Amino acid sequence: MGRIFRYVVVLSFLLVVCVAYAEERETRSYPLPDYGNLQLKVPTSWQDKISQPSNRPFPTITFIPRSGTSFQILLTPMWATRPGAVMPGSMEIKQSVERAAGNAKSQSVEKELPIKELKGTSVAGYYFSATDRAPKPGEFKYMTQGMLRLGELVLTFTVLTNEGAETVIHDALIMLKEAMHLQGKGSSTTSHADPSKTGTIQINETASDYVLTVPASRLIMTLSKGGLSQKKYSLGGSTDHPRYFYFEDQALHLIVSGWFEPEQKFAGIKKFWADETNTWKQRGLPEPRDASFVKLGNWDAIVYDIQIPNGTNSHIRAHWLQAGTWIDIHLSITSNRPSLETRAKLESLLKNISVKEKK
Repeated sequence: MGRIFRYVVVLSFLLVVCVAYAEERETRSYPLPDYGNLQLKVPTSWQDKISQPSNRPFPTITFIPRSGTSFQILLTPMWATRPGAVMPGSMEIKQSVERAAGNAKSQSVEKELPIKELKGTSVAGYYFSATDRAPKPGEFKYMTQGMLRLGELVLTFTVLTNEGAETVIHDALIMLKEAMHLQGKGSSTTSHADPSKTGTIQINETASDYVLTVPASRLIMTLSKGGLSQKKYSLGGSTDHPRYFYFEDQALHLIVSGWFEPEQKFAGIKKFWADETNTWKQRGLPEPRDASFVKLGNWDAIVYDIQIPNGTNSHIRAHWLQAGTWIDIHLSITSNRPSLETRAKLESLLKNISVKEKK
């Protein structure tokens, strides 16, 4: 009898949860200033509000219940605020979520906060959940927080709940998995230039090299193969640019990516770097460490590190300007070797990349 009773209780609980999950939803569209609309399928019992502080370029959408148990969901969509800016990829997003989890762990009941992956039709990213060890009166006990890539957007979200609102987290994650970014008339994009004027990148492969060019450009860039293989890396936005290239050496955890652009779009390395790092701050991304400006052959470059747990993540952002073309290239390597060693490897690789004018 006891087992039957327990079975009935569990079954009743599952039925209640299933009914809660089946709550009616409606499609709501949230305008993004000069950047189309964010479309979400929101439970009808949720009330929403859009706010945009004067000192921040991005709006925040807040969801609360129309009635019943209290909860709060904060969702901020972000996008590139200048041409040529690179939105964070999967690795950078995961690292940001790992840092947020590390900060939350000191106040959480859980000793470890595992990072979970969230994927939908158009979104991909990571999140974690934590329980506040000692919430103050009026504060929430449970938090789920993460970051997602949605085409040309990056979405940061925080779900705050107490007991009795367990289904809210599930509903919020479903809503985010089904999010869509609609580019309306007059909305901006992160394209670096009009593709019809400059064409699409062409990548030819020889026995030892990759040869890259754009028909409208007078430059040819030759990259030694080594262990590099060409990858289709598309998260929308800049990665869908017609002159974007992406190579990866999985054994070395090495990535080489970049663009061909018109020379007049380059405002100088100091301005480029200031805009780049300001954008990182706005998105809550980590600050670069030990950044230095160097000249490597004809490349004007910035060498820097990003702090990661138990390793080194070194980067070079380099620029080549010649014959009306700007080549913007990004090299990064993740390793457990010292920073001096990983930087030297990237510098050696960059120096061996050949750029010549077409004959």
